[in-house]
Amino acid sequence: MKKLLIFSALAITFIATASQMRISKVKVPENILQAFKVKFPDAEDKRWKMKNHIYIVNARKKEGDFKAVFSEDGKWLKTTKDIESANVPSEVKASFENSKFKDWVVQGVKQVDSSNNPTVYDFEIDNEFQFTGLDYMAFKELLDVYISSEGKIMNEYYGSPIAKASSN
Repeated sequence: MKKLLIFSALAITFIATASQMRISKVKVPENILQAFKVKFPDAEDKRWKMKNHIYIVNARKKEGDFKAVFSEDGKWLKTTKDIESANVPSEVKASFENSKFKDWVVQGVKQVDSSNNPTVYDFEIDNEFQFTGLDYMAFKELLDVYISSEGKIMNEYYGSPIAKASSN
């Protein structure tokens, strides 16, 4: 049973990784590269991926690393960056601290800026089940809670780390 669980976890990880094809910068269309330069003139692109005709770039600015997403026609879709909890707006922090998830452990917070939605903050939290190794990976309950800049809980996404890896 343990071997089956390990094999299943490895297979899911491989499928999740294969669905996002890493591509070299020379294979990124010029319109995408130009859109990146216009949107982020002071950023350095580090690594490109393509998934379902969407281009994803891991990049770096003085302020830190971020991930940006562009459509195949060069339209900026969203930017995601890790932020320190000290930089989370007070309305957002208060909303989380007064939510049903206040006792869950915050693993990290991401700021998500989007072309068609207001900024949201993604709290990556877990419930601290006491498993080890792959059992932990398979059964730990994770949750992403999205909170708007005004402090409104927008969405909740449950999943294991393996399921989450396949959705990124």
